[in-house]
Amino acid sequence: MNKVTKVLLISAGGCLAAGLLISGIAIAFGASPVHRTTEEDYEPVTYEASGEVSSIVINEGSFDIKLVPYDGDKVKIDTYDTESYEHSFDLDNGTLTVKIKDNRKWYQMINIGIYMGSEDRELTTVYIPEGEYEDLDLEVGSGDISVETDSSFEDAVLNSGSGDISIDNSLTGNLDINVGSGDAYVSNMDCSSVRVDCGSGNSTISNVSVAGTLYAHSGSGDIHLTDTSAGSLTLEVGSGDIDFTNLEVSSADIDVGSGDVTGSVIGDYDFDADCGSGDVTINHDDISSGNPFKVDTGSGDVTIN
Repeated sequence: MNKVTKVLLISAGGCLAAGLLISGIAIAFGASPVHRTTEEDYEPVTYEASGEVSSIVINEGSFDIKLVPYDGDKVKIDTYDTESYEHSFDLDNGTLTVKIKDNRKWYQMINIGIYMGSEDRELTTVYIPEGEYEDLDLEVGSGDISVETDSSFEDAVLNSGSGDISIDNSLTGNLDINVGSGDAYVSNMDCSSVRVDCGSGNSTISNVSVAGTLYAHSGSGDIHLTDTSAGSLTLEVGSGDIDFTNLEVSSADIDVGSGDVTGSVIGDYDFDADCGSGDVTINHDDISSGNPFKVDTGSGDVTIN
C-alpha cells in the first residue's frame, strides 16, 4: 500500500469517526425538532397587551395553544421560553402577533425520538377579555389548539400539522380548520361558513348554524354532525363513515369512497343515492320533492330517516 493510499484511508477514517462522534453527542443530549429535552430550561413568560387588540396571530412550533375567557380588560398571554426557543410579541395597529424563535444549533435539530420535556409547560395560554374581535389566526406544527371564550371573532383560521383542534361558541364569520393528523371539533356557533379539512382524523360538528357553505373533508376518518343546519353542505370521506342527526340544509352533496352514510334530516328533500357496493334505505315522508340531497358511496350502505 503506497503512502497516498494510506493518507486517504486515514482521512476517511477520521471523517467517519467525527461523524459518529457528532451523532453520539446528539443522542446524548436527546435533540429533537419538536420537544425540549430538560426540565431546567423552562422559564415562564407573561405578556400583557399595552393597547387594544382586535386581531390575534400566533405561530407556534410544538406548544399547544389555548384561548380562555378572562375578566381583565387587556389580552394576556402565559407561555414558556427555553434556551432553544424564545417567544416574541408585537402589537401593531390592533393586531397582536406572537412568534417563536428557534435558537437551536444544527446538531440539536436531529430528531432521534428522545423526549424529556414537560407537556404541562408546552402550552401557550391566551386570556381573552369579553368582547368582539376581528381575525384569529393560529398555527402549530405539532400540538393542539383549543378556543373556548366568552368573546367572538369574525373570522378564524386554525392549522395544526399534528394535533387536535376545537372551537366552541367563538365565531360569527368564516371558519377554516386544517389538520394534518388529528381530530377537529366545532360546536355552538352561528356563522357564515365552515371549512374543516382533516388528512387523517375525525370531524365532529354539533349545534352549528351556517348561513352559507359547510364543507368537511377527511382522507381517513369519520364525520359526525348533530343539530346542524347549512345553506350548502358538502361532505367528503376517503375511508370512513358519515353520520348526522337533525340535519337541515338547502342542498347536500355527500361522497364516501369506503364507508357508510347514516342519518336523520329535517325538511323535504329530493334524494339521489347511489352505492357501488352496498344498500340504500331511505325512510322519509317525501323522497322526491324538496331540496337536492345527493349521496354517493363506492363501498358502503346509505340509511336516511
